[in-house]
Amino acid sequence: MAASKPIFIGIAGGSCSGKTTFCAALEEALSALSPRVFHMDGYFLPVEERPLITGFVNGKEYSDHNAPESFRLDLLHRDLEEAAQSGCAVVIVEGLLALWDEEIYRKLDFKLYVDCPDEERLARRIKRHLSWGQDFEEITDRYLNAVRPRFAQFVEPCKWRADLILNGSFPSERSLSMIAAQVLSWAEKKGE
Repeated sequence: MAASKPIFIGIAGGSCSGKTTFCAALEEALSALSPRVFHMDGYFLPVEERPLITGFVNGKEYSDHNAPESFRLDLLHRDLEEAAQSGCAVVIVEGLLALWDEEIYRKLDFKLYVDCPDEERLARRIKRHLSWGQDFEEITDRYLNAVRPRFAQFVEPCKWRADLILNGSFPSERSLSMIAAQVLSWAEKKGE
């Protein structure tokens, strides 16, 4: 007997919007179902193999971390297909392009977008990257010249493909509980 198809959940949003934090909370809320979680950041090409983007403001070239060509999407597709055949109950895909990539999108039963204002995402990014040893100018130049334009091109338009848009500024326990309850209900019906 073939394993039943898992419930696929996609979580997208801009850099530092809160999607990874929400993903971790949802994984915990669904722990009884032992969800398999795939973070798109784990599928980046090595930095030296990523395409370059010319800064929209300063004309400087940057390694592009926010375009589809920066990821090993073929490997992610393969891993998601293996997960679909594995008999697991829930698969969560989290990342910038989780709602952009058509092959992933077609698999999704629940599409979530974590929204957060641009200036708040930049502030979070500055704080995070300063802790990694980058300087303020490097962080803000990359954001304004490479990250923000790719967000506008690939990530933000996918907001309208989501079933639910979540507040990344003030995460809600209620929304997490409602989403988890819905997924648990679907899983229970599939198990009948």
